[in-house]
Amino acid sequence: MVNETHIPKLATDIAKEKSEKLNKSYKDLKDVFNTGNTVEVKIIEKVGGGFKVSYNEIVSLYLPISLYTSNRNITEEELLAVVGNKIPVKVKEYSEEEFGKVIKINHKEVIDDKLWSEIVVNSKTEAVIKRVLPQGAIIELPNGLEGFIPISHIAREHIDDINGYVTEGEVVKGDIVEVNRNNKRIVVSLRNAPSKHLIEFFDAHNIGNVVKGKLKNIMPSRAYFTIAPNIDGVVKSSEVSWTRKHIRLNDFFEADKEYDFEIINLDRDNQYIGLSYRKILPDNWKEISDKYTEGYTYPAVIEFIPTNNRGAEISVNNEIDGFMPKNLASALYSNNRPTFKANDVIQVKLVEKNEKSRSFIFESAIKQLNPYDDTDGFTSKTTGKNLSTPEVIKNFSFADLLSESSKKALK
Repeated sequence: MVNETHIPKLATDIAKEKSEKLNKSYKDLKDVFNTGNTVEVKIIEKVGGGFKVSYNEIVSLYLPISLYTSNRNITEEELLAVVGNKIPVKVKEYSEEEFGKVIKINHKEVIDDKLWSEIVVNSKTEAVIKRVLPQGAIIELPNGLEGFIPISHIAREHIDDINGYVTEGEVVKGDIVEVNRNNKRIVVSLRNAPSKHLIEFFDAHNIGNVVKGKLKNIMPSRAYFTIAPNIDGVVKSSEVSWTRKHIRLNDFFEADKEYDFEIINLDRDNQYIGLSYRKILPDNWKEISDKYTEGYTYPAVIEFIPTNNRGAEISVNNEIDGFMPKNLASALYSNNRPTFKANDVIQVKLVEKNEKSRSFIFESAIKQLNPYDDTDGFTSKTTGKNLSTPEVIKNFSFADLLSESSKKALK
């Protein structure tokens, strides 16, 4: 009996198998082209400006260097070193013509897909500063892709000269804030990382230190002062006066004038420097509070009405701040809503002064009529006086309620 495994294959059989393998390989490549998937090829040799590669050891293809890598500086030695390697490619063109098939493959796009998939918005990254421009810095990400840091994202503060913040070759850490592969644009921000200037300031200062600053910008409840080159500190309105928090900052600070401040907050994580102006001044809380006596009536301005509708924050004689609870101002409410608004002038009576908490509690000098009382109005248990109508306030004029800036404007 003859062992069939030792019977040599006929040339026709070999040719048939080769033809079947070739046809199947072409079909595979066509399917890859239609689906957009990848296929693995082997680099056979370096030929001119590219590589001769093979698929399935039977289909010979050509891969230009420009479609192998994005690295324009790759050396000849580096190219020769990859001969014999297997690499994934995409089939970018597949067509059958009269004289054969046209198949174009691309390895660079496979690599780019992987690299771009690693770049995710809101993720953190390191980068090397490759070039510094007036409008920003060109950077190289760890995976080799190129990105950009606009000057507006170099630091939180305003920057006039970018060279004081980043230098070529420096490694920085930032956040990826924009990815647009179609435009090959990757934007990185350093705003959440302290700048060199800020780090130096934090290292050289402690809470309690006194610094000088010039006014940069005023907002309703805070002011920004430049306390060092490219460094700003924040003064809240509550840190200006010992007796008031509802103040008009323009009454206290002028542009181009230098002021002393005490540092009360150094927050490295949030790049925040808190300043106090009142701590530079003598504490006059007791001196001023001694002017006010429980049971007496005073003129007041409505400064703020909290959204919880539980009362109002007021100021008296532009000297002290206090609180008027809703239950002590029922005559000023209608259908559970206040009939007053911010900046209204009212009369209030001091019912409690707490030196420990430095607080004043007031009640409205106007009371609701009591239908069960024989008197014409409500009698205060504190003074025994009828408060159904406003009391006459002696030695007081409307000018006493105006801020200093308002007085200057009238003049």
